[in-house]
Order: sequence, then C-alpha cells, then structure tokens
Amino acid sequence: MSTASALRRTATIMRPRVSASLPLRSASMLSRFMSTQFRLLRTTTINRPATTTTLFNGRSNFQLQSIRKYSVLEEEKPAKVVEFAEVQKLATETPKDLVIVDVREPDEFKAGHIPNAINIPVKSSPGALGLSAEEFKLTFGFDKPDTEKTLLFYCLGGVRSTLAEELAATFEYHHRLNYVGSWADWVEKKGPVEIDEKAKAEADAAAAAEAEKAKTEEPEKKEEEAPKEEKK
Repeated sequence: MSTASALRRTATIMRPRVSASLPLRSASMLSRFMSTQFRLLRTTTINRPATTTTLFNGRSNFQLQSIRKYSVLEEEKPAKVVEFAEVQKLATETPKDLVIVDVREPDEFKAGHIPNAINIPVKSSPGALGLSAEEFKLTFGFDKPDTEKTLLFYCLGGVRSTLAEELAATFEYHHRLNYVGSWADWVEKKGPVEIDEKAKAEADAAAAAEAEKAKTEEPEKKEEEAPKEEKK
C-alpha cells in the first residue's frame, strides 16, 4: 500500500425520487417520515483530524494516514406560518422572489384563487416539485419555481398546504411560507379573488343559459296554472 493512500468513510444520504403522480397516501407517509429524524436533506461535512499509524514490515517503517469524513443531518424547520394581512400585502406587491402556490385541485383553483397564484395540486401531483424543469413545464404549462425563491403555500383549510410545504422541503425548497388559514380565511376576510378567464367565461355562459331557460319556463308555468284557477 502506498503512503499516499487514505481510508475514507463518508455517510451518504439518498432522497427518494417521487413521481408527480404519487398517491396522496404515499405522499403523506413520506412527509411524516421526513418530518422525523430524517426530514432534512442538507448535509454538512466535518473533517476529523487525521490519525497516523506506524507499521513495521520487517524491513522499513511506513505510515498510513486516515482521514475521516462525516455527514451530519441538520434539522429542517417547518415553514413560517403567515396570516391574512401579510398574505394580502404579498399578493398585492408580488415580490420577484416570491411564488404563491395554490395546492388545491384544478377545479377549485379555476373557481377562484388568490391573485397571482399558480396551481400545483398536491393531492393529484405530490411529486411535482421533484420533476425536472422540462417535465414540470410539459405537465403544468409554466416554468418550475426556482429553489432560491420563497414559496407561499395555501389550500382550502391548511391541511394540504402543510403537506405541500413539507414535501417541498424534501426537494430542496428551503424558503417556504404556510398560509394555514388558506382559502377559507381569505374568502371570509374578503380578500381579492382572481378567476380563471376561461372558467369565468364558462360560468357566465352557464348562468346565461340558466336565465334563458327560466324565462322560457315561466310563461309555460303560468299557462298551466291558469286552467286550474278557472276550475276553482
């Protein structure tokens, strides 16, 4: 063995690859697992002082130098919880380093959402933030949020948003906010609502058709009631 050779021990942490279509139950189990002792994926390498061993092979002395490296887990803190006033301010100012993420299902999102929010449904696509940039854009039609940006999560009542932010942490999104009050709180406090243009057009068309139907049925109803009144 040459004197330049070294013995190294390196603890390696592997994070599971999660597909965008991972079942919600599996995603929830993964989230709970990550929230315990292995919830965080960042590691810090610590170099311990080298140890020297002198060996005698019968003819000459030589030394083996061992450098030990350890990977240490750093606990990932839960996302900061934000209230209505702060979310309203952020939604109005729209900082460049902030992305508001609605994790409800697409139908819920189309019916109304916080202005400037994007829709990444955690129930049907819990592994979305683990996709490559290309796969993400093909799936959702817009660019994947950069890991350096702050993601503000909300859902209907805070359950899915908490799950979403925990999953985001496993995909190296370390700047996260959680609006636990979510959509229910936003509507109750009369926050501004943005509606998908296509969904709005469809809703308006459906409402117009319903009104037209009511107008047609009203005369027919009166004609049916008239003979009954005459008999009386």
